[in-house]
Amino acid sequence: PGKPASIAEISIFRQALDMWSFAPLGGVKMEGGLSDGDLLLGWVFVAIQGAVPRFRAHVSVSGGAGTGKTTLSYLMQAATSANAGDLLDSYTEAGVRGSLSGEARAIFLDEAEPSEDGNGPVERMMDVIRKMATGEGSQRRQGDTGGRTISQSAIGAAYLASIYPLALDDGMATRMAEVRLRPLGQAQGGADDRLTEAIAAARVSSPGFLARAVR
Repeated sequence: PGKPASIAEISIFRQALDMWSFAPLGGVKMEGGLSDGDLLLGWVFVAIQGAVPRFRAHVSVSGGAGTGKTTLSYLMQAATSANAGDLLDSYTEAGVRGSLSGEARAIFLDEAEPSEDGNGPVERMMDVIRKMATGEGSQRRQGDTGGRTISQSAIGAAYLASIYPLALDDGMATRMAEVRLRPLGQAQGGADDRLTEAIAAARVSSPGFLARAVR
């Protein structure tokens, strides 16, 4: 991973997160207190380590039009890109399992909207994601048409972005942190260049983030 990122580099990334409107951590605003932006910063340094952490928390980020949800997803993926897959906005359980098998890394699922019948791609992924958080992750063995046994694994942290908050059962509620974005307002107008630069800078810094986390 190369040279560990400095506190200054990490601070630049944390300041970039301030372009979004986050709620105070725990819902209580305090002078100098933490926000959900700090939660996301902490998540990056867990997620980038793949299977190393004994507990790999997931994060669900929700927000409607005008909250910058998708752009935030790109920034978060860039920050963990030294050990993460692409940001996916169309996926199936089988496809994600196949891409993760034999690897241990973060996954990023955009447009993670619940389906009307409760049996869409996101709902089918929930059981996989729940098991990814602890121990050896999700393990599956199945036979193929040639009579052979195929093993698939899925282990790591997940980032899900959606317009509406996801419904979490008891098992997922203990494994997933929820972040609900607030509207940005007119003050964020003309920030496109700053956002593009922040995403590019996060991608460049990502190997250093990994080195810092490992150290």
